[in-house]
Amino acid sequence: MIRAVVEFVDGEGQPPPELKKVFAKRNWGIMPRGGGSEDQRYGELEKMLASANTHDLWRLHKDGNLKNMTPDQIKMLQGLKRLLNGR
Repeated sequence: MIRAVVEFVDGEGQPPPELKKVFAKRNWGIMPRGGGSEDQRYGELEKMLASANTHDLWRLHKDGNLKNMTPDQIKMLQGLKRLLNGR
């Protein structure tokens, strides 16, 4: 899923289902199921959060906004790069 999000940001594919749900939430203010966090499938919100964080972080990186990143975001970007490189 993480790799699919990065590929999407890089213009090399479609967003994974979890990221599509994040976009719907951001655009329309609706959750994928029902109306509250208790109505969601087990693990769904965590996957949505991981895909949203990856999307936003990789977008900052691609747009060259390293100077606007917090130290925690820089650490997360370094970890993401290691993950993508198989280390």
